[in-house]
Amino acid sequence: MISLFDRTWLTLIGTALAAPALSLLPPVNWWTAGLNMMPAFAGLALCLGAMVRLVRGGTRWWALLAVGSFLVAIMSLELGVTAFGYALLWALLFRSRVSAEPWRPLLRRTWWVWALLGGLAVWSVLNYKFNYYQPTPGPSSSLALEALVLQG
Repeated sequence: MISLFDRTWLTLIGTALAAPALSLLPPVNWWTAGLNMMPAFAGLALCLGAMVRLVRGGTRWWALLAVGSFLVAIMSLELGVTAFGYALLWALLFRSRVSAEPWRPLLRRTWWVWALLGGLAVWSVLNYKFNYYQPTPGPSSSLALEALVLQG
């Protein structure tokens, strides 16, 4: 600021106002990153909860909620793909605590939801693999050394 406006009272006031803003920049960046992740976390939780209700004998509306929230989760963040694994793991480990329904009738009733969620999970992983993460060459040794020198 001094190089732009010389040593004036306006420069002092501007620096005093800008300094806290610059010191708050890293926490604000983390805060906004956390807000950007919230749809994925909400979708993951809703998908798991809806699948629990479906396994407990719920109607097809719970399946619709599970698929819709799974779509929100996978469209928000890569982490949303784990909802399918969590729901499947929960069904394998804890199904007997909430439902007396044997495996075969449960699978006959809900197979289409599991297949749809699994297909969406595979599609999402392939989409991230082939369309999002593009291989890039690493920097040359001289460019890396130059960056280290400029940083230090």
